[in-house]
Amino acid sequence: MNKFRWLGIVGIFLLIYLVHKFGFDKIVANVASLRYYLLLIFIPSVCTLLASGLAFRRLLAHLGEQVYYWTIIRIKIIGTAFDRLLPLSYIGGDSVQYFHFKERMPAMNSASALIIDRAINVYGSLIMMFFSAAFLGLKFDVVPLWVEIALPAVILLILAGFTFLLFKSRKRFFVAAAKFINKVNFKKEALLKLLGKAENLNNNISGFFKTGKNTFLFVLSMHLTGRLMGIVEIWLIMLVMGLGNMPELAFVMAGLTSLLVSVFVIIPGQIGFMEASYGMVFMLLGYDPEIGVSVQLVRRLRVIIWICIGLFLVNFGKDVKRAT
Repeated sequence: MNKFRWLGIVGIFLLIYLVHKFGFDKIVANVASLRYYLLLIFIPSVCTLLASGLAFRRLLAHLGEQVYYWTIIRIKIIGTAFDRLLPLSYIGGDSVQYFHFKERMPAMNSASALIIDRAINVYGSLIMMFFSAAFLGLKFDVVPLWVEIALPAVILLILAGFTFLLFKSRKRFFVAAAKFINKVNFKKEALLKLLGKAENLNNNISGFFKTGKNTFLFVLSMHLTGRLMGIVEIWLIMLVMGLGNMPELAFVMAGLTSLLVSVFVIIPGQIGFMEASYGMVFMLLGYDPEIGVSVQLVRRLRVIIWICIGLFLVNFGKDVKRAT
């Protein structure tokens, strides 16, 4: 974990270098041009959060659990804050959410809901990445032919592999994982306990994919709604900055954002590396790279606001732990 934090520090220096390279005044002017429109740009992320809360409430209902909707939203905000602050992104945020939901339901149901939700979220991201990569080659002539073919193909293969992995989870995947852990000098007593939990977890998740088709489709639609809101956010930022009406570029960048988050997952918040990637992609597509850096910095500002809200909510107020 400490090694990953060093990557975060490298990212901060990379961000400082980018701001210096493209001109501090230019980038500040681009960001400042938003003024009160920043509140408007904040709306898509709020919609994404609300959709995520609806998805998770539906999952919990399928598992026989009831938690107040606004309690779910509060925990989701806290989880998002830790997603951005810790290395390995969602692993940190989901762990925090697990402990909060564990106070409101059996630990096994908390873990099952989070794993299923994350799996469906990844599905949504891969679908978004695939169509974005395919659209990239169709819309932008500057993209080499091999990239037009290879990028969607690779993402499609990953999607197929993930589908296979999910299928294996219905075939005692977690039990197999627990046995694998045993190869690293695991104590027998601890292994037996872990195997028991893995078996129960496997049954919960297997049961969902056998009987939860409608719930799966609903949760997937909510996560795809979140991806759509990401497109709207980038489109609004570019529109307010005076870059013109470019929904096609927003669509491509939203899909590439999901890809970049996966590539730089070990870097806390992907700080610096995401801004550099935005600048590079904008340049490759024939736009000014400073615009790409500015767009991502505005999105970074939105993330910082959510982090502050999440950290504030960690110890704020006492909510009802279980709906009745």
